[in-house]
Amino acid sequence: MRQIAVCVSIALWAGCGARRSEPLSTNTEAVDAGAPPSRGDAGRPDGRGIDAGYGQGGAAGQAAGGSGGVLLTSLPSGDPPSAGAVPICPATADPQPDAAAPPEPAAWNPPTAVPFSCDAIPNTFYFPRPTAAVPGVYARCASFPPNLVQALAVSPDGTRVGLVGADGVVRVVDVASRSVVGLLAPPRDTVTLAAFSPDGNTIATIANGERVVTMWRADTFTPIWSTTLPGHPYARSFNGLGGAVAFSPDETAILISPGADLFLLDAATGSIVATREPEASVGAVVTATFGLNGSRIVVEEDRSWCGTGQFAGSVTVLDPQTLSPLVTPLTWSGGPAPGEPLVATGADLMLIRGPVGGPAMMAYRVSDGTPLPAPPIESALLVTPDGTAVLAANGDGQLTLARVADGTVLASTAAAASPLVAMSGNGKTIVLAPGKPGLLGIWHPGADSFTTICSSDGPLVNSNVTPSPDGQMIAVVRETQIQLLQRADGALLSTISQEPGQLGDWPSWDISFSSTGRYVLVTFFDDRNAKSWEVFRSADGRRVVTLDCGTAAFSSDDTSIDTLCLDPQTALMVLKNVSLSTGLEQTQMVLHQGYPSPPALVGLSDGCPVFVSATNEVAWRACGVCSDPPFATGTARGLLSLDGTAFLGTGASSGLSDTTLWQVLPTGGLIRRYPARSEEATWSASEQPVAISAHGERVITTARANIAASCGAPGFTSRVHDTATDGVVDELPSGITATSADLSILAYGNVLWCRR
Repeated sequence: MRQIAVCVSIALWAGCGARRSEPLSTNTEAVDAGAPPSRGDAGRPDGRGIDAGYGQGGAAGQAAGGSGGVLLTSLPSGDPPSAGAVPICPATADPQPDAAAPPEPAAWNPPTAVPFSCDAIPNTFYFPRPTAAVPGVYARCASFPPNLVQALAVSPDGTRVGLVGADGVVRVVDVASRSVVGLLAPPRDTVTLAAFSPDGNTIATIANGERVVTMWRADTFTPIWSTTLPGHPYARSFNGLGGAVAFSPDETAILISPGADLFLLDAATGSIVATREPEASVGAVVTATFGLNGSRIVVEEDRSWCGTGQFAGSVTVLDPQTLSPLVTPLTWSGGPAPGEPLVATGADLMLIRGPVGGPAMMAYRVSDGTPLPAPPIESALLVTPDGTAVLAANGDGQLTLARVADGTVLASTAAAASPLVAMSGNGKTIVLAPGKPGLLGIWHPGADSFTTICSSDGPLVNSNVTPSPDGQMIAVVRETQIQLLQRADGALLSTISQEPGQLGDWPSWDISFSSTGRYVLVTFFDDRNAKSWEVFRSADGRRVVTLDCGTAAFSSDDTSIDTLCLDPQTALMVLKNVSLSTGLEQTQMVLHQGYPSPPALVGLSDGCPVFVSATNEVAWRACGVCSDPPFATGTARGLLSLDGTAFLGTGASSGLSDTTLWQVLPTGGLIRRYPARSEEATWSASEQPVAISAHGERVITTARANIAASCGAPGFTSRVHDTATDGVVDELPSGITATSADLSILAYGNVLWCRR
């Protein structure tokens, strides 16, 4: 039978609202924080969350009063209240906001100026402030660090290379000076692919998620035109990185794919002249390009990306005017895909990796899809424009240029293989992204050896950036350490390092700031899925305490932290308070709902913990031995505002559900409801919480496809709602990973968006 703790007498009723009782703890500190989660937990002190509705975060609570000297007969219980069973907490005054005014919209730094050296490339990039013509309340303002390359573009003469970074910025590098001389950085679009025109005068880019194509001048790096392709934004492409951008040899057309569908655009105006919508059985465009001097188009489409375990796809030759299929020389089903076709732009040749047990490489005519004799080569990264030679990587660290006809090696150089490789239009320059620490390498076969042109001054890590609640500090993961930087200029403030042997190889991290930013809670994960929860001081990176679990809430003055952990022996959830100065633990409360669905701590409100039960789908506030009635129903997880007065929640993870905004204090009640999006009915999409501002003035929600219908579902936009007007003030990309407390700064991986 469930044990219920009660007040011992009517005379002690006033003590039921106390945060802590003297027999348990003499600590009477104010509490104002949220719940930094382990993966899948709820609550973060900086008010941040993630789009899918898991790991959502909110910060909590204003100052708590003293203990009131109440003598308890047993440990307090944080169980959900039932009628007549648990004393109801007395009325609580409406917590007042912090005396300090909320942070102003994020200041915009002077934009990164060019030229600058790319050896080593700077680890901080600041976007120019957008003009009034750019729509929306938010725009991209900074990225930390921008040193991962996900695509390459080479000018026809090989003198310039476009590095498409993971932050969606194209850095145009002058090879001779080893410097970045141009930047292609749209304020609200994330570039994923780029290509130089055959004459080198223009550069075309595609932002796969936003489905935006832009033509840029290659001398001034200013946009000429921009076109938004039809279709659902954030449609999922092959492995998230499919798509294509290629100029026709006569420069009149551009072949474009954002990873789903294929388009032919007029190069002068950006207007769409032809569209290929793949058959329903084809999921994504892996790659597409012109061949045979522009008289043919070759496209590879794949439908095995839906996680079914069934490999299937095709390579098709298309008409370059209409995108109509002419011939399909290769299809596959039930086995691994053969690889991307390597098309000679100026010859009647296409090469592709052979099937298991067959020839290493297969060859076809581009003109009619006729198979050709298998060439005597083992592998190839690309084929030269004239189709006479291929670039191959040997296991001994050598790049070789070999003749297609007989496999004779024409030139070689010492260089590590890279999946990112490209060749200039004249066939004389080969570029690749070699990896740690190189970002760009150049080789002129027969003329010189491989040379690193651009590099990084740190490890190449595609990391998330976490802003502090006030947005003035950011935490950046740099392989085996976390760097705390000043957002304004990227200056290093302190470093948090993993102790040798603390965990296994390949550690990963989860980071949450305390409400004041004075401390950082770090969850370490290793390759064995082991976890360690450590609290560090932001000023110097010194470890303060080690916790038993990662569901926690800092006090408002950052003198202690509460943790809610599952007792492995009793299967009960135990709430403990840990002093950040002494490490002393005090048991505060026992929740008599154990495994497999224990309640989650989402933060503190007026000094009292706030819990959510996924089993009962209620959220409530427990003060000492008393509990308020549930302030939210039909909610399985959610986020608490920094002042602890508002809660943004959602229902069970399966089936349709709304996101709802609830008042916690002074009395519970529904404020707003954000229903499922009618325009996403195809995907049975539910509305999910992403973030809530410090006092609940604004919230961010996104949509998520129902599990039964999610295969092939696109991403969905993140909507910023004004609570007072119930209006959508901006519609942003999916995938928000963290926010500042007032939502003036939003993080997308390593990129920050700022309120304008």
